[in-house]
Amino acid sequence: MKIIIYASQYGSTKQYADELSKRTGIETVEYTEVIDINQYDTIVYLGPLYAGSVMGLKKTLNKIRNVQDKKLIVGSVGLAD
Repeated sequence: MKIIIYASQYGSTKQYADELSKRTGIETVEYTEVIDINQYDTIVYLGPLYAGSVMGLKKTLNKIRNVQDKKLIVGSVGLAD
């Protein structure tokens, strides 16, 4: 099973997640709404660069058991110095 998880500060990342979902047919959910992340084999995480890191990524990763058994794809939206 696959899922697209996103965090969005101003809505831009949600737009990317929604478009990716539309093109791939993979379910999309906001990182604060994820119920059981461990049921998924492939996790696509999209988040904005915020305060020097990818928003919500650490909280999401902390929910994953046996991360070595998962395919994790991370994309970031935004600019940094």
